[in-house]
Amino acid sequence: MLKTEYTPIDSAHVQPRWMRVEDAIRYSTIPRTTLYELINDGTLRTANLKKKGNKTGIRLIEIASLDEYIAKQTSGGSRSAPSRKRQLLSC
Repeated sequence: MLKTEYTPIDSAHVQPRWMRVEDAIRYSTIPRTTLYELINDGTLRTANLKKKGNKTGIRLIEIASLDEYIAKQTSGGSRSAPSRKRQLLSC
C-alpha cells in the first residue's frame, strides 16, 4: 500500500477568506444596513450557511470582495495634487 505523506498546515500563516457580518462591520467600519445593501445588490460576494430546512443561517462575506469594494471607493493621490482633468486643461 502506498502511503501519502501529510504536511501539517501552519495556521499562523493561513489567512481567512470569509468573515461574519459582525466582523465585517468592525473590519471595515461600514454600517450594518450599508453592508446588507451591498450584499443585496450583489456588490459583495457572500455565502449563507444554513442547515437543511432552516430559514436562517450564518451569513459570511468574502473578505476579498469587501477589500475590492473599499479600494474602489478610495480616491488616489493627495488633495494638493492637481486633478487629471486640470492637468489636461492646462496643456
